[in-house]
Amino acid sequence: MKILMIFLITVIACASTISGLLLIIQPTGQILQLPKLMHVTPFNNYLLPGIFLLIIVGGINWVAVLINLSNNNKRYDWAIASSITSFIWIIIQIFSIPNLYFIHFIFLAISIMILLIANQQKGKWLL
Repeated sequence: MKILMIFLITVIACASTISGLLLIIQPTGQILQLPKLMHVTPFNNYLLPGIFLLIIVGGINWVAVLINLSNNNKRYDWAIASSITSFIWIIIQIFSIPNLYFIHFIFLAISIMILLIANQQKGKWLL
């Protein structure tokens, strides 16, 4: 289960890093074929969301991967932090982007799986 958890965190880390870099390179979202942002968001383009995605979501997930690979005592806490960060990011995306994509549900499911596995490995069941 630990290997699956590390793999899932790595998937989110890679996806957020690549997506964040692409949003920074092309803030209009054309590379990722993203629609225009809704008028209710404080952003005119995807530059700041790309920076947040790269630094916050990607950064926390990469730290979680490295700490889990080193068998640190806080490894499951970092895995939980990475899953919560990813979950919150996807929820914000769902409400900010006018279109709903299947990939949102995939990443929500991955975030929930990381949370459940980390709690199970930590010895604290949520249910």
